[in-house]
Amino acid sequence: VSMTGMPYVNVQLDRSLVKSQITSLIIAVILVMILVSLIFHSFTEGLYAALPIMVTIVVLFGIMGLTGIPLNIATVLVASVAMGIGIDYSIHFVTHFNHKIKEGLSVIDAIEDTMKISGKAILVNFLSVAAGFIVLAFSDFVPMIYFGVLIAISMFGSSMGALSLLPASLILGKKTIKNK
Repeated sequence: VSMTGMPYVNVQLDRSLVKSQITSLIIAVILVMILVSLIFHSFTEGLYAALPIMVTIVVLFGIMGLTGIPLNIATVLVASVAMGIGIDYSIHFVTHFNHKIKEGLSVIDAIEDTMKISGKAILVNFLSVAAGFIVLAFSDFVPMIYFGVLIAISMFGSSMGALSLLPASLILGKKTIKNK
């Protein structure tokens, strides 16, 4: 006895989605880290910038699992979109931070100044992008509802990661370098 018809197609589609999602996320994270490392001329800063995105994606899939949101054609796109939009927050933060360090500010003062300038911009960007996607929650098409809500959640996660996890990582990283 073998399965045929739509149940077989659905099982194969599910397997394909999971496999392609894992593969594409690994490739995307590696490429993002490489590109950001090249931009900053530092692998460490590339890793710092990618950290909030990686944590956001893990939390996003955790939320999907806890709430029973299925991995389908619409929701499989969320992590890629979140990564593309979310890395922007980290790049702005690290760029401003590096500029202030080069001006001679201490690590703490550079973080404070970056929070005042880039932090405000990150929050405004998060609110506008999340508001634009949350409108999809009013759709009649359930996968679009999931897509909009998940993008908004991921934008919240990546912006909060850029404003909390990233500064903490930079402070700890700079202290470690200073102590050596």
